[in-house]
Amino acid sequence: MSVSIQELGQRLKLLRKRLDLSQESLAESMGVNQNQISRLENGVGGTIELLLLLFSFYSKHFHVDLLFPTTLTSWKSTRSYPTATASTALLLKS
Repeated sequence: MSVSIQELGQRLKLLRKRLDLSQESLAESMGVNQNQISRLENGVGGTIELLLLLFSFYSKHFHVDLLFPTTLTSWKSTRSYPTATASTALLLKS
């Protein structure tokens, strides 16, 4: 599976907007600079630490494991799981 930094940024931006958060408010709640959020969302770059912080933050509101489309297959069986799409990642947790 290959996801570009630009595509990753677009998906992260969708999650932020779904929560009706500005980059500033998200950055403040995470203890980072708004510029860091902007750079990652615009596909310019970012750190793994920031990405992990964002996934941790968003996992409280969304099923972020569905953020990336892929078909998961167990090594021990031929059982496969449904393909996820970016739109399914926007489902709020119950």
